[in-house]
Amino acid sequence: MLDKKNAMLIQVLKPLIVKYGNNNKIYDIISKEFIRRNLPGSNAKTMLTGRLPFETLNVNNQRELFLLFVFTYSLQKALSTIDEMSGETFGSPEEHTKLDVKDYFTQVEVEEFTELVLEKKEVSKYPYVLKHMLKLDENNYIGFISAKDFADIDATNDIIYNFNTQRDPKIDVYGMKRINTDKNEITEIENNLLTGDQFSTEIKLNILDNGEQNIEFNSKDGIYGELIIHSGVITCFDGYHRKTANSLAVNKASSEGIDLDFNWKLGITIYSETKTKKFMKEINKQKPIKQEHIKNIDESRNENVIVGNIVNNTNAEISDKIKDSDAELKFGGLTKKSILAIAIEEQYKELLKTKTNNMEISNWLVEFTNRLMGVYKNEFIFKVEETKKNSYINHKNMFIGYIALSKRLYQQSNWKDELKRIMSSIDFSKTNPVWNSIKIEDELNKTSRKELYNLFIKEAN
Repeated sequence: MLDKKNAMLIQVLKPLIVKYGNNNKIYDIISKEFIRRNLPGSNAKTMLTGRLPFETLNVNNQRELFLLFVFTYSLQKALSTIDEMSGETFGSPEEHTKLDVKDYFTQVEVEEFTELVLEKKEVSKYPYVLKHMLKLDENNYIGFISAKDFADIDATNDIIYNFNTQRDPKIDVYGMKRINTDKNEITEIENNLLTGDQFSTEIKLNILDNGEQNIEFNSKDGIYGELIIHSGVITCFDGYHRKTANSLAVNKASSEGIDLDFNWKLGITIYSETKTKKFMKEINKQKPIKQEHIKNIDESRNENVIVGNIVNNTNAEISDKIKDSDAELKFGGLTKKSILAIAIEEQYKELLKTKTNNMEISNWLVEFTNRLMGVYKNEFIFKVEETKKNSYINHKNMFIGYIALSKRLYQQSNWKDELKRIMSSIDFSKTNPVWNSIKIEDELNKTSRKELYNLFIKEAN
């Protein structure tokens, strides 16, 4: 599969799993196809619900490529199935057409995978029994696990990758988030495992605390015993390179008839995404993560909560145009979470005191930006790249000024008329010397932000 085709397929699949992810009839059809192919039905569930991000599948790995093929094939089959209740297909004809595997996979792959059934039946290995664990508290355990047992858990994709609780991703040339891995580091760890030179460092797994987990601690003294994972969403939020290298090393050793005798330290937590992010901050004190990424995921900050509310609001025109990094801005982005967050914090600080206030400000900013982007559709929606050549109106940093303007117009009855008047009075052209004075192209410091705030506020007076 070509990388470009992979990106195209992911863009098609994402809205479909949002639409059909909780449809049990769709799931039953897909699950039966997985089981028929000797793939675990649990993979069908995690893929349909979006818990196993398609971006994390390695299409250079034959097993994971086959997994993606079967999901695409079976989802098309499910959406083409007639619902006995309505007498109509579950999906629309357009959705059926978009899922034709011939459009994304090579001819060789289609010929190989269309009727392929794995010789050996793959099954989810739940319950996982971790035998050597110490209980630190109700949601925190530590112990060790053999390299082989760890590889067995990893083999059927039961340890998934969660971009919300992992290190900052990289953005490929097609604008897709990808796991930010260092192949040289993985190879080095793999070789160290095979030569006996690897240190037994701690790998941290989290079982998502979302009400669906079923965890049992079997112990005589309540301190040492077996941690049994009957069900749950497992993520590796610290040690992804070691997890990947471990599986490679175990498979290589097995192919050569060698038992890899190695144990990893293992930490198990049962935390929500929010608490896992806080734990990441603690880990960062030992191994730094990019500060912008740390600030973006810190849900203790009211401004991040508000930005998150806007991003998750399907009625917000700007929701899919707010990106995590500069790299993502090249693919349909207008501004960054960090830029909006700092402007919201500085302009609305006195109002960000309760969850009710946060939601009120979030809804106001959605209404404000919808109006802004509605009036200036060409600049913000239709002709973004063309506009950027001559104007700063849709520059990422200009949204700092827009936030200031939103605060100035907040709760004013005539704000829509004022918005149009003020925007019309500002010269956004790149020839306007004021933008050079503010240094709009740079990462704005506090002084530059204040100048930009004042420019919009002055026009509002």
